[in-house]
Amino acid sequence: MRRRLAWLLPLTGLVVLSSSCRSILGITPGKEAPDSGSAGGSGGSSGEISSSGGSDTTAGASGKGSGGKSGTGGANTTGGQNSNGGTNSAQAGEAGAGPVSLLPEGACADCMARNCSAQVTACQADSACSAGVPDWLGCTEPDAGTCVTSDAGALQDFENCGVQSCDLCQHLNDNTPTIEILAPANGAEIGVDSTNLVEVAVRINHLTVKPTGTCGTDLNCGHIHLNVDDEDSNNCRATPFYNQVIFSVGPDNEADSSVNLSFCKVAIFGKQVALTASLSDHASHADRVPAIKSTVMVTLNKL
Repeated sequence: MRRRLAWLLPLTGLVVLSSSCRSILGITPGKEAPDSGSAGGSGGSSGEISSSGGSDTTAGASGKGSGGKSGTGGANTTGGQNSNGGTNSAQAGEAGAGPVSLLPEGACADCMARNCSAQVTACQADSACSAGVPDWLGCTEPDAGTCVTSDAGALQDFENCGVQSCDLCQHLNDNTPTIEILAPANGAEIGVDSTNLVEVAVRINHLTVKPTGTCGTDLNCGHIHLNVDDEDSNNCRATPFYNQVIFSVGPDNEADSSVNLSFCKVAIFGKQVALTASLSDHASHADRVPAIKSTVMVTLNKL
């Protein structure tokens, strides 16, 4: 819309043997090693399976019963150490769980990781920010900008970035149309060749994409505008509304297109500019009000 177990190192001085290594050495878990148990003491010869491990207190703590009883330790202490290895395995499994995500898995989490990773990291380290994320996700205001907290800090930075690039996060449980830019990502540096084209991939939700004038009365219908803007929002537009327009998407609700920098009246190379995908009104070329859009900041460099 992956986890790895991190094995913990055994305690110093202990040797943890895997099941394959124990097999090679002829040691069966829960029984004493051949010819060595009797040398360990009077209890070592029994080789009985015990839920309390052996006399090795670490083996008893594991509760795995993989060590045999041992009167005075002897060679059976190796079995006790193997029992401790079982305990270490359990601890390693628990450590592999990792931190709880701020966002539900899926498109929202993917979008924020792609475009707002610094803000997400800062929010995870701030308890007040983490506590505020559910309220932001649950905000149902039509204009997502009104959902941003007025208090400066990690939560405001997180929300501002989310509103700019990942508006879909606030519409996970309703049928509001949304759009996101899949590529390029926020902060990307892009080399532009002689074609002057910059490739853009977008994905929409809850919208039927059709040419202007064909939506009828369907309010969840329209088309997609792509723009690349510097300080002058009209610098690179082919029409007052867009640089490029998308009138259809694939069965996965995605579309690949591009913006054309040949339309720019003044070159915009070497500086950061806003690349935006927005949804039109159902009946005209005008953008929706309030706006439904996704913006990423990119730097364009001439090759």
